[in-house]
Amino acid sequence: MNFLIIISVIAVFIVNLLFIDKIYSIVDPPAERSEEAINSVTENKKDVLLFGEETLCNEISDLLYKYKLSSEILLDMNNLDKSRTYNYLVSVNKSDLENLMICSIGIKMMDIKAVLSLCNRQCNKKIYDENQVPYLIGNSLTASDFVYNLLNINHKQET
Repeated sequence: MNFLIIISVIAVFIVNLLFIDKIYSIVDPPAERSEEAINSVTENKKDVLLFGEETLCNEISDLLYKYKLSSEILLDMNNLDKSRTYNYLVSVNKSDLENLMICSIGIKMMDIKAVLSLCNRQCNKKIYDENQVPYLIGNSLTASDFVYNLLNINHKQET
């Protein structure tokens, strides 16, 4: 009986190692150094990734255009292309959980330095602070509030 338990534990351990290896290869694919890869990165470059409510994202995008910043709007988190690179991330979804998830992915997996999120509920402020995600609180925030704060976050990081 002990022999079966030991074999089972070893089998589970091996399966977990294979699973973690697959996850790691998805999250952090090997870097390509070819010219095609470098060109595709520059073609995929957008300044700002906007995630969340469509009307507010469109307003922010229009305002960013005035600052000569290109943007891409993402309405569904499942459509996130982690191979693209961005300088900024703004998350204005009505769900704090989705805002935190997209910001965490942006910071940890996509290496986006300037992130700003909408905190819909006061009680979630602590979670944003614990995850070091800059946020604005409120339902009546305008596009200019987000752009102003996003550009200030970037300016503070450069100095």
